[in-house]
Amino acid sequence: MTETVSENWQDRELARAMASYARGELAAAQKVAQAIIRRDRNFSPAWFFLSKLAQAVGQKPHAVKLLDTALQLQPGEPRYLAFKAYLLATALQVNEALQLLAGLASADLDDALIYSDIGNAYHICGELELARAAFQRALDLAPDSAYHQYNLATSCKFVGEFEQAEALADQVLVRHPDDWTVYEFRSGLRKQTPARNHVQQLEGLLDKGIASQKGEVQVACALGKEYEDLGDLGGAFRNFKRAADRRREGMDYRVSGDVEAMATIAEVYDGAFFREQEGCADDRAIFIVGLPRTGTTLLERIISAHTDVFAAGELQNFGNELIRLVTRATPGIKHDKVSMVRAAAGLDHRELGQAYIDSTRSRTGNALRFIDKLPMNYLYLGAIAAALPGARLIHMDRHPMDAAYAIYKTLFTQAYPFSYSLEDLGHYYVAYRKLMDHWHTQLGERLLHVQYEQLVGDPEGQARRVIAALGLDWQDGCLEFYKSAQPTNTASAVQVRQPVYASSVAKWRQLEDELRPFRDILERAGLPHDPDFLPAS
Repeated sequence: MTETVSENWQDRELARAMASYARGELAAAQKVAQAIIRRDRNFSPAWFFLSKLAQAVGQKPHAVKLLDTALQLQPGEPRYLAFKAYLLATALQVNEALQLLAGLASADLDDALIYSDIGNAYHICGELELARAAFQRALDLAPDSAYHQYNLATSCKFVGEFEQAEALADQVLVRHPDDWTVYEFRSGLRKQTPARNHVQQLEGLLDKGIASQKGEVQVACALGKEYEDLGDLGGAFRNFKRAADRRREGMDYRVSGDVEAMATIAEVYDGAFFREQEGCADDRAIFIVGLPRTGTTLLERIISAHTDVFAAGELQNFGNELIRLVTRATPGIKHDKVSMVRAAAGLDHRELGQAYIDSTRSRTGNALRFIDKLPMNYLYLGAIAAALPGARLIHMDRHPMDAAYAIYKTLFTQAYPFSYSLEDLGHYYVAYRKLMDHWHTQLGERLLHVQYEQLVGDPEGQARRVIAALGLDWQDGCLEFYKSAQPTNTASAVQVRQPVYASSVAKWRQLEDELRPFRDILERAGLPHDPDFLPAS
């Protein structure tokens, strides 16, 4: 009897900690778990729980240390290994995460939360089909869980199963009508129609008032999207502005920091810099860069429909490797943008290029060509060009007014803080244009310019031009990219599964007054913004 009590008190106390966590009482949960460890340091589930708790409050390095202790006490425990894979993935240690996940692949597990961690890790690593399978398994094991329903819904979207995704979203909202994220997610799954939309429901939610700032942002953004689908651009913009204004409130962001950083990049990566560099010989990478919502995913799908090209997605690898090498070479460096830019120029760019290629191998394998479609890599074009002299570089561009509207109306998860104010967006765009003009001057014909309006106006002509510039033979399948089952994890996941359409061209003309703050900044900077805009580069 004494032995049974000794074995069970830890479980009872851990259950109490978990109950506190479920109520949002994180400090109380931590206190109980730490008390367990003081009495029994070998009780690995308490270390695991503390690791999960540390990750939840953003203490990722501490979470890894706590989890490693749990693994020392109970090596091979699938719950711990799955969470370790997730932590590695969030730290962008993709190769290590995938190795752990491969070891779990053959296991027949009966814990939905394990499959949830596996799915989240695969998702971050860009393995979207494997993520979908893991989330499906989690839901099979816990069919009434709204959490697993939503995870599966997001994966269904990225692999093109839009009807399934919407059905799952509806199920979540039946149980949790205040799960505001799901409303915005659901509205983006298809074009809403007069016969089938959620406008009345969304209007009702906003009229009643939503206490959560994040919730108001998400519902207003959803309503704006549905009004736009129904042809009411005035109603759409009104709600997009409401969402952007609320999102911008309290953000610790100053566009001047990004403007200064871009000016520093142009200063540092000048002609003298390029004459002094020797890079890595690997020539497989194709970088597509530009502002978000300018057609980068469309171009990626066209190119990756070629049988010799693999779409690796929006890889964070180049920037991460650059930062890692700068931090190693300059211990104690301030991680402000200007300091990092100046230090990065002094790296061994051959080492940087090889480090980038090595970091992508778990994703790209032995592909003859692979696409890295992280739009913001335009900030790194100088370093990319030096580190990988054989890489193909493509700048995707769009009319500035249409680009501004497309960016402003999009609710990004984390990136692009400049996008929630037309004034911020204007100042950012001017700096971006100056930097891109600099890159076109320095890189010349090596940086291929593709204009969105020309691509949707003449898909075959522009596609043939791009494929030829990449040194590839033409394949007719490049024009049927929308038939590809290749998953995509971008804001354009729905649109790129349709044939090329031009309905978004010059849409800004219907919103000239609303977009005036952005346009005024372009005018003061002397940048063109007329309907026939094409950059000099």
